[in-house]
Amino acid sequence: MEAGHCLTMIIGGFFLGFVAGEIRTRIDTAKEKQRKAELKAEEWQCKADERFDDLLRTQASINGALVKIIELNRHKA
Repeated sequence: MEAGHCLTMIIGGFFLGFVAGEIRTRIDTAKEKQRKAELKAEEWQCKADERFDDLLRTQASINGALVKIIELNRHKA
């Protein structure tokens, strides 16, 4: 009975080690996917910020042109 119990414990230990390794691998894979997703989100945010800055510059240019048009119209009137 003791030998059978020892063998069961050894097999159980190997099985638990395998399961723990599999769980660790899945956790590591999930962390890597999360890290990649965070990097992609940061990249998208940077691109969005750049586009927003471009829009602000365009808006400022348009506003400047409108001010000049208004000033020219005032001088004509």
